[in-house]
Amino acid sequence: MPYRSLYIIAYDISAPDRQRHVRRLLQGYATGGQKSLFECWLTAAEYRRVCKIAVDNIDPGTDRLHIFHLGEKSTPRLLGKARQILQEPFIIM
Repeated sequence: MPYRSLYIIAYDISAPDRQRHVRRLLQGYATGGQKSLFECWLTAAEYRRVCKIAVDNIDPGTDRLHIFHLGEKSTPRLLGKARQILQEPFIIM
């Protein structure tokens, strides 16, 4: 069985048709999520597929897509207008 890693994927896509395409893609892998944020357990191949399809379906000038790998020593992959958050993470309990 292939190894899976947990990713949090969030998007802000301006065009409804592109948004719908990305949402349906992510829903196919999601174990949980909200309107535009999904928790996905992905293999390396699935991760590459999600990234490829996402890149093909966003407008880099207007859209944002954040992919956070929830593993040790990981950095987010940012697409389109997405920018890395430069603050320390916090937990609300």
